[in-house]
Formats: sequence, structure tokens, C-alpha cells
Amino acid sequence: MQELIEKIINRTGISHEQATGALDTIKSFVSEKFPMLANSLEGILGGNTSATDNNCQQQTAGEESLLQKVTHFAEEHAGDIKGKAGSLVSEEEEKLKGFFK
Repeated sequence: MQELIEKIINRTGISHEQATGALDTIKSFVSEKFPMLANSLEGILGGNTSATDNNCQQQTAGEESLLQKVTHFAEEHAGDIKGKAGSLVSEEEEKLKGFFK
């Protein structure tokens, strides 16, 4: 999972915390929409290499792996993620400014 987080950071310029949050959001979304993949996804993104190896061995030629699909999804939506993360940070900054006045 760390490799994907670093890739998101490098492509979007967001912080490690924001990239981790974005990836957790994607992971939750995919797990909710495809419950039968939840354990595999946890194994892949959670760093369980044996689950990753099993997934790769079961994959047939020409098929895109789940990790590749999640990576492509993250790459395609990186701008949206960065924009939303920036908006959230700005909103929270404004709330904190009002709190300390």
C-alpha cells in the first residue's frame, strides 16, 4: 500500500496524510460495492504479499489485476481528490481561525 501512496503523492502533490485518506476512501468504496473482493483488497492494499501472489497467479492473460484497477482509478481521479482535499483543508482552517478569535 505504501508504494501506491507514494505514487499518489508524486502524481498529485498532496500530503502523505491526504493520500492515505484518499486510498482508504477508495478501499472502502470498492469493498462496499464489491463485498466479495473485500478480503482480497485488504490483502493487496494491506501489504499481504501472499494474497498479492495468489491474485497474480489466478489472473489470466490480458486481465487487469484489482490493484491495477484501483491504481488506474486513483490516477484518473487524482485531480478531484487533490481538489477535495484542498477544499477540506481550507474549510477546516477557516473553522480554526474562528475558534481562536
